[in-house]
Amino acid sequence: MTQGSQHVRDIIGQDKKAMVYLCGHLHQLGGAITRMYTRQQNGLLELELADWKLSRMFRLAAYDHGLFSFVDITHGHWPIILVTNPKHAQFLSPKEPVKSMLHSSHIRILVFSPSHLSEVSIKLDSETQWKTCRHVAGPLYVHSWDPSLYNEDIHTLHVRAVDQSGRESSVSHPFSLDGTRIPFPFLSRLLLMTNVTVFFQLCFGLLILACVVLLCYLRSTSYYVSNGSQTWHPITRINFINIWLRKLTLVANIDSFFYFLALFPVYLAIGPWTLGYVIDNDIAVFFSWGTVFLDGRFLPGALTYTYGFFYLMLYHGPMILVLSHELDRRLHPKIVRSKKATGLRWVYISLFVLPLFILQASTVHSMALSYGVISGLGPFVLWPLLVCVWLFFVASKTIPENRIRRAGAMWLNPKFKRRASASYFEDQKLDLTREA
Repeated sequence: MTQGSQHVRDIIGQDKKAMVYLCGHLHQLGGAITRMYTRQQNGLLELELADWKLSRMFRLAAYDHGLFSFVDITHGHWPIILVTNPKHAQFLSPKEPVKSMLHSSHIRILVFSPSHLSEVSIKLDSETQWKTCRHVAGPLYVHSWDPSLYNEDIHTLHVRAVDQSGRESSVSHPFSLDGTRIPFPFLSRLLLMTNVTVFFQLCFGLLILACVVLLCYLRSTSYYVSNGSQTWHPITRINFINIWLRKLTLVANIDSFFYFLALFPVYLAIGPWTLGYVIDNDIAVFFSWGTVFLDGRFLPGALTYTYGFFYLMLYHGPMILVLSHELDRRLHPKIVRSKKATGLRWVYISLFVLPLFILQASTVHSMALSYGVISGLGPFVLWPLLVCVWLFFVASKTIPENRIRRAGAMWLNPKFKRRASASYFEDQKLDLTREA
């Protein structure tokens, strides 16, 4: 644990001899980035390792004459191959004696397997013939080479290992003897070289503001327009914007939709999300701002803001649009009953609505697996799924049409036509003769 603005990587980087920060914090960002590595500005390598609990990956690392090498392996994958000389070109460090590779006499490889190895062989660059390595002792295999032949640009060492159980592994290992480096992926550098906690905390807060301010604004404008104020009407001369403002006005003016869609994000910022087993027999309550253990210990929030951001971005925000569209669809009774509209509706549900419910259901399943069944029942996990399924059913079937028309009354009044595009009310085919 560190206090203040200093990250543990900054503390490690203050040591001139420190070369690498081995960590497992962001892991693979839910599988989005399989190689979460970068080099910090102080030259320190930061190497995230995938989660053992979910991904079953572990790291094998070795020092060879001052050169640090590693490989991340999925459990159960054999044989394991780790090239220690020459070093991988992506992970060259100015703090290491990289020039020693120019004077080395042998390629050195560590190979591990539960069975005896029957073959370890190599080839360089575009060579076609595999050359057998000599076993020295334990997992160490070597092959003589002339590094002067490869002292410019990036080259590739291919290694193949076969054990007596018939299992085979192979790796392609890029290396450089003149200091040429392979750049790290942009997304890895972005996430690891910025303060992820502050970034996602800001994004989480902005999305909460967007949900609350927009719906509260449309709810208040409806109130003022219904009381005779024309200046408060949000109508514009851009039809696309008018259409979506009208749709969002419906959820803003129907209480059961408004209270969940506008106020639930506020609850996420202050209230408990769920509780579960962080480790065996150790229950904690999760908040956006931290984790509180039942014995009083407190762990400040870090990735919780990330989860909150992705929930609002990938589920809550899209559900606002889906429910708005469902309510607005009921304003077009003639179109809704047509066969063409029925067919398109099933396509829309299959492509946009069901994936949202499946996404949240997968979150319930993932939380239950990670932190116990009880964690999958919390307000942040199961409740949004159940409430949104119910709201979708209400918007599609049960809410009276006249209730929807009252909610969108300010958009059904043709006296605002002069402020909108001339085709707005014609294009929407709204039945203005019905009483709102």
